[in-house]
Amino acid sequence: MLALMVRCIILIGALQVGGLNAGCQWKGVGSTQRPRPSGQRTWQLGPASMRMYPAPRLHAPDGQWLLEAGVELLDPMNDSTKGVGTIRFELYAGGRGPGHAVGKRLYVWNVCLLTHDDQQVAYDSVMRAYRFTLMCELLPEDVQLAVLQATFAGRNGLRLSAQMPVAVPPQSPRSANP
Repeated sequence: MLALMVRCIILIGALQVGGLNAGCQWKGVGSTQRPRPSGQRTWQLGPASMRMYPAPRLHAPDGQWLLEAGVELLDPMNDSTKGVGTIRFELYAGGRGPGHAVGKRLYVWNVCLLTHDDQQVAYDSVMRAYRFTLMCELLPEDVQLAVLQATFAGRNGLRLSAQMPVAVPPQSPRSANP
């Protein structure tokens, strides 16, 4: 048993001196950091862009219109991140997607993401996105397609926006007077 322990200690010592530490350097005094090439931006923590994810869905499960909307904030490397600020949702009639004309504004919702509690309620850690359920009173009879626009306003003055079309299902109640 003692001979086995001695062999293990000798083996560990030999590996440290001769093999595993070859090419490795200790951090601290004497170590240097690679210079950053000119023209590279420094890393910025926080949102740099946003997208609607998952796609918004309009439905009326109990006769009440609900708009389920998801917003994903992305950092400069396009990884999901959180942000501090407010999100303004605007639902417009018509339109066929980004860049197309939209009609009359139907609804506006403002959602705060300023406190720890706001973040806990709105952020879905599995989806890595914010999820919201927004209530609507009624929709005009002639609206078959809507466009949801979301605008994030950060505390530092940052403004990001995204929009996506939303289909209005025909089987759901469309107005207060059937």
